[in-house]
Amino acid sequence: MKTKSSLLIALFAIITMLSGCNSENEPNIKPDEKPDFNIEILSTTETSVSFRITPKDADMRYVAMMTTKSDFDEFNSDEAYIADDIYYFESIINEQGKTAEEYYEEILKKGTTEDTQKNLSPETEYYLYAYGMTLQGEVTTKMYKMAFTTSAVTI
Repeated sequence: MKTKSSLLIALFAIITMLSGCNSENEPNIKPDEKPDFNIEILSTTETSVSFRITPKDADMRYVAMMTTKSDFDEFNSDEAYIADDIYYFESIINEQGKTAEEYYEEILKKGTTEDTQKNLSPETEYYLYAYGMTLQGEVTTKMYKMAFTTSAVTI
């Protein structure tokens, strides 16, 4: 009887652990909850990507940037990468002698962003990412990211 109880407890523990697992790229979103951003890769070439970022709230300001997957993977979390972005932004603010609000007014997006980024490296993995931010530099959402790979050069 004791063995049967131990097996049931162990089985329950395993099921509990497995049901709590969630993939890193799958946000835990309730069925009726819309993500803060929809990121779409429209096309890629050897050296470019065309994309669209649509925020849930058209009035929300946000950061929209791109980096290589290898650079991103040097950080242990999305939050650590955001902190590095903010450190970078603050260094530019200090260097240019602007207020945070002046700088963020220039770089933050609002509404749907559709663009093409050129001069990328062929056969390279990238992340396109976005997160909400106020004009005072306060982060308002988690990071949303989309992976893509540029094409190989064809001869």
